[in-house]
Amino acid sequence: MAMTMTFRKSLILIDPAVQDYHHLIQAVDPAYEVLILKPDCDGVDQIAEALKERRDLDSIHIVSHGEPGSLFLGTTRLSLDTLKQYTTTIQSWAQALSQRSSLLSMGVGLLPKPKERL
Repeated sequence: MAMTMTFRKSLILIDPAVQDYHHLIQAVDPAYEVLILKPDCDGVDQIAEALKERRDLDSIHIVSHGEPGSLFLGTTRLSLDTLKQYTTTIQSWAQALSQRSSLLSMGVGLLPKPKERL
């Protein structure tokens, strides 16, 4: 008997380096599927693997941490300097998306801190 897998239409990918990420999981609507990235593996590749068997997703949410100009996913530091080496892999994510889907990335520490006012 063949086993079929049913996937939800929205996927949240969380980097476990996000502080208190387990609290975020508890607050997620059950309509969303949640996957936790492995901290000791390439996060871009993990996302590609997770999306390989999925089709017609309405949304993908990536929750991670970083610093201005960089997004951290597992062992990956994704920035303008490293983006070129991941272009093909990131483009492969599109096969999992529907025509009107959204890809949202939420990162802690990505924006520069506002300058102090005098």
